[in-house]
Amino acid sequence: MKHLKSTLGNESWLRENESKIRDLLPGVWTHAHNINMLKIGFGLKLIGIDWRSQIELVNIMVMLEKLGMILRRNTYQIRAINRSIFG
Repeated sequence: MKHLKSTLGNESWLRENESKIRDLLPGVWTHAHNINMLKIGFGLKLIGIDWRSQIELVNIMVMLEKLGMILRRNTYQIRAINRSIFG
């Protein structure tokens, strides 16, 4: 598996895999309790984003929010953004 520097921290890798990441995330507002984080997590592993603990997976989700791939509202609801983060 690849380290985050070579995946989420790499612009060319991120451009190639942006839609794959977005496809793992809910497209409509979804409450955190209704999101299957293991499904998302293992989908991320399949495309090369390595995480080894639950806290690392949470940190990756925070990173996806900071990158602009996830929107969050009312603290507990998230959805994927339907446009490219590259404009």
